[in-house]
Amino acid sequence: MKKVLYLLFLPFFVLSACSDTDTEPDPDPVVEPEEEKNPYETGVDLSASTFLNWTNTGINDNYYMLGYGYDATGKYAHPSSVRNKVIDIDKYAESPYSSIEFHRSTSSGMEMFIEGTPSECIEWMGEKAGFSAQEIRKYKNLFRGTFHSPFANDSSFPDLAYEYFGASDLFVLYHIYFLYMDYTQKRFQSQFLTDTFKADIEILSAEEILKKYGTHILSKIKLGQRMDYLYRFAGDDNNNSYNWFLYNMPRYFSHVPSAIGSKPGKNPPLKENMYIEVVDGVRHDSNAWMIDITNYQGQRIEFHGWDTITEDQITLVAFRNEDGLIPIYEMVADPDKKAELIQAYEKYLSE
Repeated sequence: MKKVLYLLFLPFFVLSACSDTDTEPDPDPVVEPEEEKNPYETGVDLSASTFLNWTNTGINDNYYMLGYGYDATGKYAHPSSVRNKVIDIDKYAESPYSSIEFHRSTSSGMEMFIEGTPSECIEWMGEKAGFSAQEIRKYKNLFRGTFHSPFANDSSFPDLAYEYFGASDLFVLYHIYFLYMDYTQKRFQSQFLTDTFKADIEILSAEEILKKYGTHILSKIKLGQRMDYLYRFAGDDNNNSYNWFLYNMPRYFSHVPSAIGSKPGKNPPLKENMYIEVVDGVRHDSNAWMIDITNYQGQRIEFHGWDTITEDQITLVAFRNEDGLIPIYEMVADPDKKAELIQAYEKYLSE
């Protein structure tokens, strides 16, 4: 009898034992993924400020830089690229053939927008300056000064495929230009060139002429003050770089009382720099700043140099039209010297 009872109760014992010990294990703890570190955040701020010195050539002439030579391999519409005088505009103004327009036309606003790779930005600048699509493709040195040195202080990641946004805060005081057409070329060659340029055509080599007078002649210009903003970025995973460009301009630099706009909702590009340059006829303590945004450790830069715009503060700030530059070789009448100069011109702009 005891044996039967033992067998009957065995299943219950086994079931009870299983019930007491077979509990579910604790779930695995949730592990938050580590935030990926930005490889361009080095902790070293490479920002720099400097004074760029150039001669404000022609500023004391009656017609300022009009008729002066210009080197189109430098910065776009910048006084540092103005060279020596080619056309005697005063003599031209006194002639019965004069067609000079000189207008005071005060205006201000953001202009000269560029975007994309350096070659895409230069394509825009070339079109604005009147170069054909074929010339822009051929002239590899066209306006190379725009990108040559602004970010030289931050070369820590030279293999990055940078892109750019650029804009200029433009304050214009004067529009000045003169009429130049194919049928007026011989008249300029024979009557309105400076004595120095005529003498140099006889004695200097083509390369020496380009060095002294540049590649072109200024025929349509705007005078005033300009503030350039050039934004360089890479790693724009959120396609949000333009919004950060607009946000970063007043965030890091101010020349008038201004409020910073709303911060963009998406993360910025992984690598960012901003270059600001003041283009005018005044000697400031600093007139150019490179801001290493990704590693910036400073305060917003406050620039107080533009309380007013006056005659002695202005300089070249823009080409007025797409035909504002005349190739320098068009002022040479001698066919052999002209051919020599064209060959040197093509080489200088292309190689």
